[in-house]
Amino acid sequence: MIAPTHLIQQAGPDGSKFNEAMVYITEEDQEFCAAAREDLSSILDALESASS
Repeated sequence: MIAPTHLIQQAGPDGSKFNEAMVYITEEDQEFCAAAREDLSSILDALESASS
């Protein structure tokens, strides 16, 4: 699973609050969400290029 560190930190050490953290970040931190979406697109592009 690829997940931003910010989300993992919010989810707690055992990840028990992952869903709650995801909802909170999605609703409260749009700037982070936009940056994460851009980063994920870059990661996927790099993986696609590497597999060609």
